Amino acid sequence: MEENYNLSITQIKNSIKENSLVLFVGAGISANSNLPTWGELIQSLKKELNIPEERTDSPLRIAQY
Repeated sequence: MEENYNLSITQIKNSIKENSLVLFVGAGISANSNLPTWGELIQSLKKELNIPEERTDSPLRIAQY
């Protein structure tokens, strides 16, 4: 177990040195970081882009507008 841990730490350090580290985090991270949730972001886009009401039936349609 400790060997796997040490290997993981080494790989993370190497990725940082090579500027190739990518973090994958869960959806809840945005709320804890004072970033908008998906719904809040979609509503903001809808208002900012003046998307016609008939095109706002789906959050995915708004995101693709």
